[in-house]
Amino acid sequence: MKKHSKWMGLLMVLLIVGSIPVWAGGTKEAAGPKSITLLTWNLPHYADTINQWIKEYQDANKGVTVNWVDKKGTELPTYFQTQLAAGSPPDVIDIQGALWYQYAADGILLDLTPYFQKEPDVKNRFEKNILEAASKFDGKYYMVPFYTRPQCCSTIKSCSRKLAFRHRLKQWMNW
Repeated sequence: MKKHSKWMGLLMVLLIVGSIPVWAGGTKEAAGPKSITLLTWNLPHYADTINQWIKEYQDANKGVTVNWVDKKGTELPTYFQTQLAAGSPPDVIDIQGALWYQYAADGILLDLTPYFQKEPDVKNRFEKNILEAASKFDGKYYMVPFYTRPQCCSTIKSCSRKLAFRHRLKQWMNW
């Protein structure tokens, strides 16, 4: 569970940040239970872990319900656009690639810079280079890294012999 506690912390940051407009008085909601929607992109293989994070978050925040929606491949952008047009976008969204740049430019995403300035410890939880590269646009922060993927390195055996690359590849693989 220890290795998952870091992931839990990230999810909690995402849920808290995604809920800031409601809790900060940005929108008026009826008193009573609160609901947060978390939209992720193709993460069914993390279902057990994400459901555990959600349970722990809900246990720590009585009265808050987290609804997790996961969409495959090309479904997420269309689903998100449809939810935006309907006036019911998710509170927290996991975006891959550069799609978020347009959402930030269009004013759809919340500028997290003031929250990072107020709570620098939150910002400092993340590796600086990843945060800067993956979250900053036009001098403002719009996202926090949810997870990072290890990059795969593959080579064709015959090509690696020609390039005398095998020894270095073995060293890299043992790193």
